[in-house]
Amino acid sequence: MCRNSASVRNHLAMIGILAAVLLGSFGCATQTWVVETIREMDRELVARFEKDEAAAAAEKVRVDGQLTEIRGIGVDARNRADAAQRKADAGEGRVTQALSNRLKRTQVQQLDVTFETGKSEVSQSDRAALQGLLKVLADNPTYTIDVVGYTDSVGTADENVTLSWRREEAVRRFLVERGAELNRFYFVGVGEELSGDDARDAAKRAKNRRVTVTIFKPVE
Repeated sequence: MCRNSASVRNHLAMIGILAAVLLGSFGCATQTWVVETIREMDRELVARFEKDEAAAAAEKVRVDGQLTEIRGIGVDARNRADAAQRKADAGEGRVTQALSNRLKRTQVQQLDVTFETGKSEVSQSDRAALQGLLKVLADNPTYTIDVVGYTDSVGTADENVTLSWRREEAVRRFLVERGAELNRFYFVGVGEELSGDDARDAAKRAKNRRVTVTIFKPVE
């Protein structure tokens, strides 16, 4: 646009010089023709200048519009990226929290199922007690249950590990067959490992012949 203005000024200057030369060289009649000619040249030059100015203004509007659109796309893309990142961060936070809480549980109820020496059958009295645990589990679908089998120190260590697993399995099977979901169980048989010295203590041996059933609720 500035170049157009300078060009117009140069042309006008040239027209002025040409007018002065022609007017000084010819008579009055010729001078009238020169003036009209100069005016026509001036009108044409101004018209061309105005056309160039209009075209330049239209081009500026088009370019400005494109720049505005590009900036808008950039801002929108950045906003979408920021929103996606916030969503990802929130999801990651929930996963991290869930993983950190998966072993954070609060004990709700515990029951010891006892057994005869060398046996793994659940007694009738203990079956009735286990029915109560089934109701707790049914009423609270987020609760989990730990089943841990033990033995006394009678027999070999290897035999007692096997016996503790059989006892744990008997209790777990009783609960699962009556509706408890297996994926809610944590279970293990530890044999006589945690029984201590009970060789001369009949009461302690009787207590060690057990399966401990513990119900937990998850951390909120």
